[in-house]
Amino acid sequence: MLEIVRVADFGPLSPTVLHGLGRVNVICGKNNSGKSTLLSALDSSEHRAVGGSLSREDAEKIAISSADTTAFRHGTGHDFERSIYTEAVTKFLLSRPLWFTSDRDEIVSALSQWAEQNSHLQRFQLNMAFVAQAVLQRLGTFPHTVLVPPKRSLQLSRQISLSEKVEPNGDGLLNFLFYAKNRPAGTPDRQAYDRMSSAFSQISSGFSFGVFGDKNGNSVTLNFARGGESMVPAVSCGLGLQDLLILLYFILVDQQPLLLIEEPESHMHPDMQRRLLTFVRDETDKQLFVTTHSNVFLNNALVDRVFFTTFGSKIVVDDATSTASILDDLGYAVTDNLVSDLVVLVEGPSDVPVLEELFRKLGLLSRFEVKMWPLGGDVMDQLDLSVFAEKYKLIAIIDQDPESASVRKRFEKKCKENSIPVHRLRRYSIENYFTVSALRSVFGNQIPATFATVDENVKLSKQIGFDVKKRNRAVAREMSLKDIEGTDLAKFCDRVRTMLGP
Repeated sequence: MLEIVRVADFGPLSPTVLHGLGRVNVICGKNNSGKSTLLSALDSSEHRAVGGSLSREDAEKIAISSADTTAFRHGTGHDFERSIYTEAVTKFLLSRPLWFTSDRDEIVSALSQWAEQNSHLQRFQLNMAFVAQAVLQRLGTFPHTVLVPPKRSLQLSRQISLSEKVEPNGDGLLNFLFYAKNRPAGTPDRQAYDRMSSAFSQISSGFSFGVFGDKNGNSVTLNFARGGESMVPAVSCGLGLQDLLILLYFILVDQQPLLLIEEPESHMHPDMQRRLLTFVRDETDKQLFVTTHSNVFLNNALVDRVFFTTFGSKIVVDDATSTASILDDLGYAVTDNLVSDLVVLVEGPSDVPVLEELFRKLGLLSRFEVKMWPLGGDVMDQLDLSVFAEKYKLIAIIDQDPESASVRKRFEKKCKENSIPVHRLRRYSIENYFTVSALRSVFGNQIPATFATVDENVKLSKQIGFDVKKRNRAVAREMSLKDIEGTDLAKFCDRVRTMLGP
């Protein structure tokens, strides 16, 4: 299994070393940030290389082997010279923390420079090509790969051609299934079919598939069924089942040990995504790289490494594993932080719908990916804000609520330390910006007839006798942007709009 990989000289992708690779490695980022480019680089034999370090034992073995190719190979009077030679070559091999399988020429050049600078080696005629080849053999070779594209289309009916090759987009799979199903029990292809059938039922929560030939024997069709129900044509079922079949073929049947998948979540319900990822983790031995927009595929318990791509003048890849792990432990959606244009930190979940309605009225939600994260009210000052602010655009908004003034003061201090802009409302809470007319539109006669004005500095529930938080979205929908015009809440919205850009 690959642990260290370098990709380079691939379009706009900056030379990148991916460390600490495990069984399941995830690449995430915004649209057009370079996720597919990185996956394509990993699929290209010309632009990828295995990396690794040499132990002292490895380095000594290479040095001793190379000594046998030098001029002092014979005789008994050269033991001292051999020891000088092997120690000098060993030091050279340990002089770099990492070597890569694409570095043959670089190893030869570096060894030449080392020999010129090392008086002990100048007396020997080094076989530099031998040393370079020995290093590459220790590092191993890059495994064969298969790249499954994001647009997959399993043929639902197909002319029978039992020798048709299965392509990564799903072409040819129907014929393979028909052929494998009709092989004798115990043969490799029939065993592959049975494994796919069992896994398909497990991951899809009880669905099964069937491939059947027509009366004339000219074509084969795909059908699905749930439980003991009758089979129905696949065209009548969801695309998620078709995608699952394609992925299972390459997970279970295809012989390539390294599987590269773009957007495995396409057309799949989150529960099916979760079961698929769990199945890959627990019941296969393949190594995966996947690109995703799904939070399911960033599950800290099932994923080994998370990489985050950004595209400015070049595509840059960052290791976001630690950030993803911390956010997951805190209960936040990792993809929100990694792919959003802006994350708004709010005190509690009831603030979210109000801001969403305001941002929608401003036309921001149709143009930008804006996420709101509740901080937990009076525990917000206990959060480690550094993980939020590590590299992403954030802003915080908090209530005035004098009852928790000390908590908010400590939170504001932490925001300042982490360069997170924070807006503290001038009114008691966000509900104090509601208009009486909007409240009456939603609650009708529940609002006292004598209630004419919302007091900015008194909790709204104390003014009207009940809590409106559960209907915050409905109230906010009844309001217009003019209703908050001239308030600090409007200024906050303007600041969000500025942060998002034109």
